[in-house]
Amino acid sequence: MPEITSSNLADSKNKKSFYIIGIIATTCFAVFWIYNLKIFSFIGLAFLLISLFMFDISSNLQMYFFMLPNISMLVMEKDGFAVSSLFIIFLFIKLLFKRNFKIEINFLFIIMLYFLSSIITYSLQQDQFNYLLADIRILLNSITLIAVTSMVENKDDYFFKISDMYINGMLFCGFYAIWYSIAKKQLHSGFRLENINSDPNYFSLCIAFAISVILIRIYTKSINESAILKLLALFILGFMTLSRGFLVAVSLNVIFLIYLFFFSNKITTAKKILITVVLAIFTVAFWNYIYNIFLSFQERFTDVEYSGGSGRIEIWSMYFNNSFVSIKNLFFGIGGTKLIWHRFGTQAVQHNLYLELFTGRGLIGCVIIPLFYYNIYKINRVLVGNKKIYFITVLPLLSLGLGFLFLSGLTSDISIITIYLGMYAMNVLSKNIKQNEKQERIKKQSVYIK
Repeated sequence: MPEITSSNLADSKNKKSFYIIGIIATTCFAVFWIYNLKIFSFIGLAFLLISLFMFDISSNLQMYFFMLPNISMLVMEKDGFAVSSLFIIFLFIKLLFKRNFKIEINFLFIIMLYFLSSIITYSLQQDQFNYLLADIRILLNSITLIAVTSMVENKDDYFFKISDMYINGMLFCGFYAIWYSIAKKQLHSGFRLENINSDPNYFSLCIAFAISVILIRIYTKSINESAILKLLALFILGFMTLSRGFLVAVSLNVIFLIYLFFFSNKITTAKKILITVVLAIFTVAFWNYIYNIFLSFQERFTDVEYSGGSGRIEIWSMYFNNSFVSIKNLFFGIGGTKLIWHRFGTQAVQHNLYLELFTGRGLIGCVIIPLFYYNIYKINRVLVGNKKIYFITVLPLLSLGLGFLFLSGLTSDISIITIYLGMYAMNVLSKNIKQNEKQERIKKQSVYIK
C-alpha cells in the first residue's frame, strides 16, 4: 500500500469529503428511483455540481470514478441525459482554464481522425448525427483522463486513489441494487440482481473488473486488509446477477485467486484461515440461497430459450452478414443503426464490442479506434514511467476483453473509463513488481555479502 506521510494527511481528509459527497449524491438518486421522490434527484445533482467548485480537478476526477458504476442510476428521468456526462463536460471546461493543460500533437491528430471517421460514418446513414454526441463524450473522457494524470504529482499514488474510488463506488452500487430490489419486492426464485436502470450484464462486467483490480493489487501488496471483505462482497454481487457473462469475465480471476490462496505467500496464513471461516459461516447461513443461484445458472445454460446465447449467435450472424451488403457498410460501417431481429421483430444491438466495432464503424474504424486506444496506452505508460509490462497486470483488461465478447459498449462511458483504468493498473503495478524484484535482489545480495 502506498506510504502515508504527513505530506498527504490533507489528501486523506479530502478523500473523506469525496466519499461523503459521493455517498450523499448517489444515495439521493437511489431514493429518487426507489420511492419516486423527484426532489432527491435535484439534491443529488446539486451535491455533484457543487463538488466541482469545492475540489480541484484531480479530486473531481476521483469523484467521477466513484460515480461510474452508478452511471445508469444518475439520470433525472428514464433514458434521460446522464448526470455523470454533465459532470465530465463541466470538468473538461474547468480543465481548459488550467495553465498546464496540454494535449500531445500526435494524440490530437488521432482524436481528429476518430472524430472525422465518426462524421463520415454517420453522414452515410440517415438521421444518425445524434450518435455523434456519444463519440464526443468518449473523446472528452479520454482527454480529461490523460490531462489530469499528467497534472498530478504522484502518478502511482493517483492510480491507487482512483481505483479505490471505483471499487468503493461499485460496492455502493451493489447496495443500491439490493435496496431497490427489496423495496420493489422483486426478490423471487430466478431473481437477477441489476443496478437501477441498468443491464445485469453491464453490472456484472463492472463487478468482474473491480475483482481483477483488487486481485492484482493484493499480488503487488498495495492494498489494505479490507480487500478480502470487498472481494467476497463483489463475488456475491456478481453471482446474484446470474449473468453468464460474469462467469466468463471472472473466470481468469478465479484461477488467479486459487493461485494466490494455495500457491503463493501474498495472503498470510492468518488471513487464509479468516477467509475459510467466513466462507464456511456464509455458506451454512445462506445455503438455500446459494443452491438456488446454482440452479438458476444451470437453467440459464440449459434452457431451450437461451440456446445459442439468448439468440446472440443469430444476432451476430445478422450483423456480420449486413457488413458485406455494400462497400459502404464494409468500410465505414452502419453507425448506430440497430438491425431488426426477425425472430421477435425487435431491434437488437450487436451484444459484442468487437463485432460492434467491425459492423458499426467498418474497416476504417477497425484501424482508427484501436489506434486511438493504443495511443492512450502509450501516453499513460510514459506518464507513469513504466518500461516493462508483467503479464499478470493485464488481468483487468483481460476481464474486460472477455466480458465484451457478450456486450456492446463502444461509445459507453464505462468502457473508456474502465479500459483506461486497466491500462493505468497495468503500468503502475508492473512498475511496482519491477521495484519489488529489485529490492529482493538487493536483500539477497546483502545477505550473501554478510
